[in-house]
Amino acid sequence: MSNTNLLQEFHAYQRKIASKRYVNFLINWDAATEAPKKSMLYRAQMQGELAADQFAYQMDPKNLDLLENVSNRSDIDELDRLSAKKYLKEINKIRNIPQKEYVQSVQNRSIISRVWEEAKQTNDYPLFAPYLDKFLNDVKMALYYRDVKQQDYFDVLLDDNEEGMDSKKYDLFFDTIKAELVPLMKKCLLQGREIDDSLLYAYGSKAKQEEMVRYLADVCYYDLKAGVIKTSVHPFTSSAGTPDDVRFTVRYHENYFTGSLMAAMHEMGHAIHAQQCDPASAGTNLFGGPSAGIAESQSRFNENYIGRSLAFWQTHYSKLQQVYPELLNNVGVTDFWRVLNRIKPTANRLEADELSYPFHIILRYELERGIFSNQISVKELPELWRQKSLEYLGVMPNNDSEGVLQDVHWGGNVGFGYFPTYALGTAYGAQFRAAMLRELEIDQAIRDNRLDRINSWLKEKIHFHCGSKTPEQILLDATGEAFNVRYYIDYLKEKYDMIYFH
Repeated sequence: MSNTNLLQEFHAYQRKIASKRYVNFLINWDAATEAPKKSMLYRAQMQGELAADQFAYQMDPKNLDLLENVSNRSDIDELDRLSAKKYLKEINKIRNIPQKEYVQSVQNRSIISRVWEEAKQTNDYPLFAPYLDKFLNDVKMALYYRDVKQQDYFDVLLDDNEEGMDSKKYDLFFDTIKAELVPLMKKCLLQGREIDDSLLYAYGSKAKQEEMVRYLADVCYYDLKAGVIKTSVHPFTSSAGTPDDVRFTVRYHENYFTGSLMAAMHEMGHAIHAQQCDPASAGTNLFGGPSAGIAESQSRFNENYIGRSLAFWQTHYSKLQQVYPELLNNVGVTDFWRVLNRIKPTANRLEADELSYPFHIILRYELERGIFSNQISVKELPELWRQKSLEYLGVMPNNDSEGVLQDVHWGGNVGFGYFPTYALGTAYGAQFRAAMLRELEIDQAIRDNRLDRINSWLKEKIHFHCGSKTPEQILLDATGEAFNVRYYIDYLKEKYDMIYFH
């Protein structure tokens, strides 16, 4: 077959897969934002039908041969070859699963997402537990059909989310964090200034929070002509596979008004990343980033290195005071910044400060490792969660909704092996920040309300490349060196010294 004809067939294949993914994107977005509860079972049935159709299309020998040919042709564009290889890599993860079992797993995943929502809202772990058991069995079943040895299950899941990472590398990373951050936390809390954070828990109406979220969207250059902001039980960002349709959600707590602001900054980091991808990648499997860690580096960059910075609030605090005059008119910007960043270990990951945040991730990482080594059962998770929360954070969840049920991930959202990338991505972000500082005065750009300058740097170094580079390549090209956790540790030490001792 000629090069031209082969590429025509391949691009037709990409469009077909993209159309199927787009339908699922719309279904899942609707399910998480406004679909009626009673639609759950019928929706799962329809998603099963779609999954069966896509599975058959992907496993068609003609299409498999097409992907093999494209991936092996030296006279074809490098990005097309890479795309074909990525399709094959994903297909090989499910290639040996009987179609009936694969379709059932898709239906199970659709149902568990909504069951998790109800269980969280009603504090009913026994409702959720059998669905979690089923989900775990589906994940293990898929690994078994991939011919993965049982002792390697967790490492394979870690690599699926962050290519090249395994439990040995994460153990080293987390051991470094423990060794450096525990003494820092103790020093700040025992020797540093006392910070009264009661103003954060004053009443803040949903309407006022929504006003601030819209304001932040404008500040961050999130394009609302190519995006939507909705409400959901757990904040998330979702893309249709094109920079022209990137949506995110926020949740609002009227007795913790800054929670929605930081969640919005986090999700906009994801959303801006997607909106700044190369438009030519739309509809292909190269759209987006190369890994979960790089994706989270962008969300955590926007949330922490911008949204929690003093420079940011020196510019935007006056707007917050306009929205909440009764709370903030007598509070100076530096004092507010200290309150926003105070160390306060909490049972809730989404409300965590920067220093205690990685311990939330370590907690989940260790539980997942125990699950896949068959040392922990689903029934034991709530109690073990409480024990580890007390061990790592010094706080006990009041109930399972605040504990084991708080995150959507085990409810079918992204599954297992993803949580460590939140901490790893945060550390990536610190390294990107250090590299950016060599070329751009970050705080000045933030104070000048010119986040477009920061977005432009991120676009050039990270976003525009989409999935055409590995995480290691992104780090090396953007920062000039391989991953180095010291940037993260040094950033936290400098910041919390300013908050507690100056």
